[in-house]
This record gives sequence, structure tokens and C-alpha cells, in this order.
Amino acid sequence: MLDQQVIHKINNNNYSFFDKGDSQQVFRIDGEKLLLKKSTDPGMDVLWADTFINKSEEYDAFIPVYYKDGNDYITAMADPLSTDELYNVEYFCKLYLEYLRENMDKWNVFDFVNDGAKDAPADIVKFVKRLEPQVKKLYDIHHVEYTHEYMEIDFRPRNVMKYNGNFVMIDW
Repeated sequence: MLDQQVIHKINNNNYSFFDKGDSQQVFRIDGEKLLLKKSTDPGMDVLWADTFINKSEEYDAFIPVYYKDGNDYITAMADPLSTDELYNVEYFCKLYLEYLRENMDKWNVFDFVNDGAKDAPADIVKFVKRLEPQVKKLYDIHHVEYTHEYMEIDFRPRNVMKYNGNFVMIDW
């Protein structure tokens, strides 16, 4: 839960530009370790954010979401990856793309991991294995058919960070 002081800061525009994603602008709330994400696409991002509100234990592979109003939502601020961790995510993604080129019938990062993720960094494989059941659950909740063709998660280095010492998706 957010205290009223944070809501007051948002209502009074006490935040500053932090970053920009594919379909959102991200602002740091003054004096807080919280981000305000303003989405321009009310699709799956906003739908999933609504599901994540105050369920960080249930969806621990995603950055915690504390509040949502329309297409805007507030998340915790994640920590950047170390140089080695970033290298591992980038290398994992390189192997994943090679896998997709060689396996035209495969569609997503979970196929890669479930087929053995040959030579992929173990810490990232472990994270993706933690992520998969949570994504499946989201598809079930929102009555979206879970198929290999449709199973999507925006898994790329810029969307993976750390929170409380664990890898998390900060965008999905």
C-alpha cells in the first residue's frame, strides 16, 4: 500500500523524468524509491500491472506494483545489474536468438529454456524457469489462450534488473 504522501506527490507533479520505454514514460517520484509509469498503450502492460498490485510475493519475477490509476501505475525502483549479470543476460539473449533462427517452430524464451538452453548462463536460466509459471498464471487469469505461438514476454537485457537481490522483469 502507498501512503497518502506519495499520492499527494503525484497529484502535485512532484516527480521527474527518469526513462522511456516502448509505450511508456517513466518518472521517479521525488524522495522515494518508486517509479511512476505512464503508459500510452492500455494493452497487456496495464492489464498485467493491475494484476500485480500488492502481489509481489506471488509474482516475484516481476517488479512490485503498488498502485494503478487508469494507464498510470507505480512500481518499486529496481537496481541495475552488475557488469557480469548484464553480460549474462546479453549472452543468454544472443543464444536465444540463435536458437530461434535454428528452430523455426519455436516461439518464445520458455521454449529455449525448456529445450535445454545449451551453453546459457545458469543464473538466467533459473530466472526464466521462475518466470514461466507466473506468466502462465497471468494468461490463465486474463483468459488468454496459452500457446507457444502466443506466449509473449518482452525478454531483453533492458527489461531485466534486480530487486531485493533477485532478477525481475521491469517491463513485460
